[in-house]
Amino acid sequence: MDQPSSAPRRSPDCSVPYLLDSGDVWFTDAPIRPAAPGWQERHICGSGDLLGVAYDGQDGVLHKHGTAERVARWADATRAKFLAAAADSSDGGMFLAMAGALVVVSFPATPETVAMLNGMIACSGQVAELQHRLAGLGVIR
Repeated sequence: MDQPSSAPRRSPDCSVPYLLDSGDVWFTDAPIRPAAPGWQERHICGSGDLLGVAYDGQDGVLHKHGTAERVARWADATRAKFLAAAADSSDGGMFLAMAGALVVVSFPATPETVAMLNGMIACSGQVAELQHRLAGLGVIR
């Protein structure tokens, strides 16, 4: 579970939100100014866990990132909200399309995948190439 770290580690590259340290993935909430008041890192997952992203498969907008389990829960809840809105709407097609456009991809935490995740956060459009890039690494799930 996401827990504040007791001893924050500073990344040599403080411009990235996700850090990989001895197989564990950490997320910092202030990557640009790590000395800012309130700055902390949270343990995201261990070496055997999966990371994940949820994005719009039609326009490539990144919506959620973190542990694969947490991202999947968010996507399921979001789809349920879209489907409920579709049922309550006289023109529910838009909500059905939004529910259908959500894509969830999970992958192991490796130096390459953590770098990809940081790149997707920095430039949302990069998520459109995620599955192709993960397949190239042989890690798509």
